[in-house]
Amino acid sequence: MNNVSIISKASHQIIDSGLKYDFDIQENSVVLVEVSTKQIKKIERIGNDLFIHFNDSDEVLKITNFYNNQENSDNSLVFLDDDQRLLWIQHLEDLQVMDNSIPYQVLDDVEPLLYHDDSGFMLLNPWWFAGGAGVLGAAAIAASGGSGSSDSKEEQSTETPVVPVEPSQPVDPITPEEPIQPVDPIAPVDPVDPVDPIDPVDPIDPVDPVEVNKPLVDENGASLSGTGDAGSTIIVTDADGNTSTTVVDENGKWTFPENPLTEGEVGSIEAVDSNGNESGQGQIIGGDQHVDIPEITENGTSLSGMGEAGSTIIVTDLDGNTATTIVDENGHWTFPENPLTEGELGTIEAIDTNGNESGQGQIIGGDQIIDPIDPVDPIDPVEPVDPVDPIDPVDPIDP
Repeated sequence: MNNVSIISKASHQIIDSGLKYDFDIQENSVVLVEVSTKQIKKIERIGNDLFIHFNDSDEVLKITNFYNNQENSDNSLVFLDDDQRLLWIQHLEDLQVMDNSIPYQVLDDVEPLLYHDDSGFMLLNPWWFAGGAGVLGAAAIAASGGSGSSDSKEEQSTETPVVPVEPSQPVDPITPEEPIQPVDPIAPVDPVDPVDPIDPVDPIDPVDPVEVNKPLVDENGASLSGTGDAGSTIIVTDADGNTSTTVVDENGKWTFPENPLTEGEVGSIEAVDSNGNESGQGQIIGGDQHVDIPEITENGTSLSGMGEAGSTIIVTDLDGNTATTIVDENGHWTFPENPLTEGELGTIEAIDTNGNESGQGQIIGGDQIIDPIDPVDPIDPVEPVDPVDPIDPVDPIDP
């Protein structure tokens, strides 16, 4: 998502801005989009609206009322590219679709596009604000070699134009009353707000933003977890716009014990540090949250197996009676006494800590007969209630 600023040509003020895809123009303005031309797929006019399509996103930036029915609107589109160049997009007045190349004019700042007089004459053409020097200003820009065009897939190299100075009168030909102010390459002037030369990047906030790393996802199943910048807040937004937050710990770890997204749900994830700097939203899809049916490793006098740590194992016998146990931290579970008799048909299932169910699987009580020669637990086949050696009831050890 790219930051967009709507700058009034009359007041020179930012009247709307933000990371969103829909803006409505109510007065003649400069639309400043922080984007490289390499990211542009196409620009098109539909009705009175301007649409900008991007290569790396299915989202479309819509500028409502960029045009009007009288075909006399005076709105300008400017891109602020990765090299902090201002590219004034040309030939939009008769635009239908621009999808092969993007003609542009490189500007030092957006000041020439803004109005500097209340007269109607000035409102019709801001290049005339210098009082008869409008043609000279346009010709000077064209002669400077600052114009160019960018292919939508690969931007052509273009040098930043140098505004020529009349040798006999060393003043800026666009504003003859004031001498040219040299630009400090270390602390360049903000192209949007020349009064505040602190930040050439963000026209709204004069303090350079700190880059925040996008959160990395390590686990996306019943739970959601990953890594990020310590102390930052992780925000997950579901398809309905509901948000869930958690804070990255001192070790750079974050987790949502219960995944805020259902399986297959498309949402977004971003990080915001303690100073309010944002990483920007990235897409995330709810992962596989299915719980596996418990694995059985022993089915005899006892019943045991493997499962997801913390989940509950439920065994239901033929009469509907249930027995439960919890999977330990090592993934093991056990019923010391098998809830099912030998040959009895029952079911087994697992439910994790978030309530996700594996569904029931069939289980049959295993072989629970102990060898009668076992000296520990001999079974009397004649009288199974009293497992005593019928040969020697005093000494139940069977030689």
